[in-house]
Amino acid sequence: MFGNGLHFSVAKVCTFILPNTADIINHTENIILNEKELVKIPYFKLVKDEGEINKLKELMKKDIENDFMLIDFSEYQIHATRIVFNDNHEYELKYNDKKKKYDGVNHEAVKSFIEEFNLNERDDLLDIKVVVWVDGKSVYTTAIENLIFYTNEESSSLLSDGSWYIYNEDYLQYLNDSIIEIPVEYEENLNYSKANHEQFLQQKFQEEQGDSIYKKLKPDEIRKKLKQKYYKERYYNEWLVEQGQGFTNFDRDLQAIGKHKVEVMDIYREKEMFAVKFGSTSSKLCYAVDQSLEAIRAYHRREVAIETKIDNVYLWFVLERSDLPLLNGSPDINKLNLLILKNKLDQWKKEVRLLGYRPMIKINYSRD
Repeated sequence: MFGNGLHFSVAKVCTFILPNTADIINHTENIILNEKELVKIPYFKLVKDEGEINKLKELMKKDIENDFMLIDFSEYQIHATRIVFNDNHEYELKYNDKKKKYDGVNHEAVKSFIEEFNLNERDDLLDIKVVVWVDGKSVYTTAIENLIFYTNEESSSLLSDGSWYIYNEDYLQYLNDSIIEIPVEYEENLNYSKANHEQFLQQKFQEEQGDSIYKKLKPDEIRKKLKQKYYKERYYNEWLVEQGQGFTNFDRDLQAIGKHKVEVMDIYREKEMFAVKFGSTSSKLCYAVDQSLEAIRAYHRREVAIETKIDNVYLWFVLERSDLPLLNGSPDINKLNLLILKNKLDQWKKEVRLLGYRPMIKINYSRD
């Protein structure tokens, strides 16, 4: 097989279809078996066989048993186009008749749920359901398996968005070669400052603590509400606008597409759209990739209105980790040990280019 161009077996060929067909096949199979491989073909394949899927699940369960932190939970799959930045949503974890609400679906929440109800991480995790509540109403339910990001290097497999994939070593090299083509920018003066954010929250506390919605709350409860309201991305996007570089804040600005509402971008600058995300894991950063793709598709189909044309489509990652090594003066994103993210970046890059736009990445860091 070369790509999708050649696939056959001697046992399945009818020799009368083409003259010398059997000879061609025999010659080709002899080369495959006896000649040195000249061109290595990378592959990344969806696993459909239930038996193979069950084997991969068992490997994941063993990893869960040894180290629960090896798995992560996708934020985007929860929100998708159903729930977008609603201050009044909650997440309920449910296992049979056992259920409890949390602020988010993450390691801490899932671990707490498992321990409180005496569940088994290995055997019970995949049977947990996630229910999204908005303004007191249940609006979306999914299996937790659909939210798990997991990679097993030993079996060269990964679980993403509820589907299993397998890959080979050549695919990893292909990903590196593909991602190195994406231009990366870094401006040190645009790093996020936790201290400045805390100062901003204190100012908002002084300004808003007397609002009627906080009338019955204690000071600590008000501070918690304000921290949720002015979360990192929202604060950072507003702060960027103040830096005098021509940015406009579109965070939480939703446009309707059919029955759904879509956040087209977080930040806009002339002919440039930006999806901004904080994080250090695939589960966090992939959210921005999916958001960016959904938005540029909608813009390309003229389903959303933007005053001027778009040339550059940016992913803006604010990394919560140590600085990446530099490559030609820019952060080397191949040094991120995040296979699922890299796979999504490859797909994002190709589709953005096919639609006629230029894919770009900005890197900044979260500073204490």
